[in-house]
Amino acid sequence: MNYFSYKWIVAVVLGLSLIQTSDTSQHRYRRNKYAQNYTKDVYFGSSYVNDQVKTKKICFAWDLNNVVFTKVFGAKQFMKAAFAKFGVVPGLIGLKNLLAVKKEINSKRRKEGLGPLAWEHLMYHLLRTCDPAKEDQARFVQACIEGPDTVDLGVAALIQELDDAGHTKAVLSNMWESNIMVQIDMLHTYIGQLEERSIERVMLQSVLDMLADIEHRTIPTLENNWVHKTEKEVYQLFLIKNKKDDHTLTVFIDDNRANVQAAVEHGFDIGIVFTNAKKLRLVLTKLEFFPSEVQLVSPVAA
Repeated sequence: MNYFSYKWIVAVVLGLSLIQTSDTSQHRYRRNKYAQNYTKDVYFGSSYVNDQVKTKKICFAWDLNNVVFTKVFGAKQFMKAAFAKFGVVPGLIGLKNLLAVKKEINSKRRKEGLGPLAWEHLMYHLLRTCDPAKEDQARFVQACIEGPDTVDLGVAALIQELDDAGHTKAVLSNMWESNIMVQIDMLHTYIGQLEERSIERVMLQSVLDMLADIEHRTIPTLENNWVHKTEKEVYQLFLIKNKKDDHTLTVFIDDNRANVQAAVEHGFDIGIVFTNAKKLRLVLTKLEFFPSEVQLVSPVAA
């Protein structure tokens, strides 16, 4: 074997080593980044300390759209329905009209000390001003209340297991009352078709019980001046209705990061940004709501 053959062998070995090192480094980076993802979607209130999970009663506040339910009647769908079915003129003129409505509503809200109305919440105003005798407006109302129609079974399993662990649950959502009633009717019908002792029936019954719990749920209503997340009043109302005290740890779960951040700013102990049921189970385990060897540590722990 001549000099040039050895040179090529050495070059190939070095090249393979560099590739392997690069792959290993990239693997470690991805692994570490994934590990950090356990905590990047968890927020802690200023009063939270790490041993509270073991010593306090735990109350979970659940968002509905895109958390418990998998289909969302969101801002884009609303705008499409508003233009197509509510009789709003399409294009720039229609947008100008909607902006004028939004501006008028927010002016009144400022006088009442309330925060500005988000675009998606304009739907609630239009719903309240609909004339059911007009066919186009009636169709708009129907499109809005149909909303999400599928329960995330992974989330339903978590709700039921947290129930079994002795924790309490309640709704904290921007979903309108009529929409919740649609979901309750849907669940009643579906549960009635399942075998009495099936696991799915037990899970869905836990969700149904939460939806039907008028005493503890918090949603926009006339009685609470139609407040929505991220306004502090809606979080404070939930904490009052669910009797938050020094012996209670409150946890809010929502797919909207701004809503979660606002919750911990206005009295919640923990806020979790929801992405899917599998990741939520992982976070709840690390928070020791389920058995775990590893505890998630608060950056503000005492």
